Amino acid sequence: MVRTSKISLWIRLGGNHIYAVVQGVDGKKTEMPFLNHNGVDVETEDDVDECHRLVVRDAEKWKLRKISKPMVQHGTYSFYFWDADDNSWEFWPIRPEAIRGCSNEAIKRAPGT
Repeated sequence: MVRTSKISLWIRLGGNHIYAVVQGVDGKKTEMPFLNHNGVDVETEDDVDECHRLVVRDAEKWKLRKISKPMVQHGTYSFYFWDADDNSWEFWPIRPEAIRGCSNEAIKRAPGT
């Protein structure tokens, strides 16, 4: 975890993916814009299909909505949905070329480290 300002931080768990977490303004909560979605990397397209099956199955229980069907989007197979807190999520298979060359240097140079 890296605190980048008084209202924001970067977090990650084990991998190279970093979430930027920013405190919202009270009373100004809005749905996360589609283009700012969170990404969840899975191993294969079959895993994407299984995640989609589970999201659809448990949508009512967890108040998941706007669930897209898995399809090839922006060059990869994926689907999106929104959770009960209005966060947008995408599940997709990680491509080896997407992580090749990643390092921790950006985190080491982050403000507040």
